[in-house]
Amino acid sequence: MASEYFKNIYYLKSYDAKRTDWNIKKFKYNVTINNEKNDYADSEEYTYIGLENIESWTGKIIETNEFIPQGIATKYETGDILFGKLRPYLAKVYLAEKSGYCTTEAIVMSCHSELYPKYLFYFLISSIFIKEIDSFTYGAKMPRINWETIGNLPIIYPTIKKQEEIVDLLDHQTSHIDELINQKQKLIGLLEEQKDTLITKAVTKGIEEDVKMKPSYNQWIGEIPEHWIKSKIGFCFDIKLGKMLQTEPKYDDDVLKPYLRAANVQWNEINRDSIYEMYFDKKEIGELKLKKRDLLISEGGDVGRSCIWNDDEEMYYQNAIIRAREPKKINVKVEFLYYWIYYLKMSGILNLICNTATISHYTAEKVNSTILIYPEIEEQNMIIEYIESNVKPIEDIIRKTSTSIEYLKEYRSALITSAVTGQIYVRDFRNENNDGNDI
Repeated sequence: MASEYFKNIYYLKSYDAKRTDWNIKKFKYNVTINNEKNDYADSEEYTYIGLENIESWTGKIIETNEFIPQGIATKYETGDILFGKLRPYLAKVYLAEKSGYCTTEAIVMSCHSELYPKYLFYFLISSIFIKEIDSFTYGAKMPRINWETIGNLPIIYPTIKKQEEIVDLLDHQTSHIDELINQKQKLIGLLEEQKDTLITKAVTKGIEEDVKMKPSYNQWIGEIPEHWIKSKIGFCFDIKLGKMLQTEPKYDDDVLKPYLRAANVQWNEINRDSIYEMYFDKKEIGELKLKKRDLLISEGGDVGRSCIWNDDEEMYYQNAIIRAREPKKINVKVEFLYYWIYYLKMSGILNLICNTATISHYTAEKVNSTILIYPEIEEQNMIIEYIESNVKPIEDIIRKTSTSIEYLKEYRSALITSAVTGQIYVRDFRNENNDGNDI
């Protein structure tokens, strides 16, 4: 059965009279692969590009301060195109503006005379092409695509003149889309700062004005309200690390149960896209079953990322998560702890606690010993209500703005795919958009 990729290319070429000047050839007849390898340590005057330096779907360069590897690298020239063969679904494609070296995880392509390099760049980041090659990857944990597979795929393209017209159109339109996205991302950044400032003040200074302060004797936190209590999380909550992954039963009475991973724990929400099962014994079922109002804290990865479990659904958790549970006699509400950990994370204090210079882990021991300052329950309730009533409108705007960014990215991708597969005509598109609105 033909894929969507083949259907689009061959159907449009065969049945549309306007495409008589479009050609179809396999990649290997239009592109030369550069396999020249050199020791990058001897070529420090050239730029090195790793896949981490290429932004997905846009091909923009991301500057990083990461250590540049020494060793074998692939040489590329001005006008060459770098295509990331590791996890190709990320669409890491770069059109070289000058000569340099790149990771061997990139395929370096040079266009023949019938292909305009920028047109090939847009074709390679088109969603229909990425979807097609992703179906040919090999390797479960580190999926890759090889040149032999890409080389045998067809590419559709018009004359060089029309390729240049398509590129001009896409450059113009995508630059406007990218600017809109950039503006919206800046707005989200400002809103996030406003949210962080609000939460920080509420959980470290309170919401009352003209309160007498005292030193916290903590270099990161500074002064705190005089009547607040200084303690540690482990003195106020029951802390429990989750279970190591167990995919096979060890005992006859082991049973499969659903569990949460760190990836499921997002700020203030559970991501339910992928919830798996593993085996638990009777003791573990008693100890690791979640209850309402349990706070789930990421132990690794994005350390400290947290949310409150408020469901009746039976659920357990893996050892990448730490659970904090209120004791019978509550001194600190779990909502206050959530906002406290949020403050520690956003202020950078949690990274210092976890020593993120190495592989960071917010272990149960570190959670237990983490500083916690708090007022009496009545004032906690006031602070929680204040934060939630003021943060919700900010989060609503962030959510709507993020959604609009995703729509713009989808439109950008659809426009590129339509243009490089001949589904829109440059002149017709310009005539339809000559009212001053580019998008």
